Amino acid sequence: MNRKITYFWEETPSVHSWARLQGLFTLLYTFWITHIQIMNDNVSIELISLYLIASVAPKTIQKFAEKQKGTV
Repeated sequence: MNRKITYFWEETPSVHSWARLQGLFTLLYTFWITHIQIMNDNVSIELISLYLIASVAPKTIQKFAEKQKGTV
């Protein structure tokens, strides 16, 4: 049995999802910004929340649009 590995940024094997990759980078950036803010004792919950929403919103909107269009 030949099993193909599907990575996080792929919808199915060899079908890339740039929205997922962008979300991953945004999430990592959010963790880095949060770490910097904690080290400087200047934590902005609003900024962290905005970045967390920005990391998941593109893929969520894309899936919603595909479902409405009927392509999922």
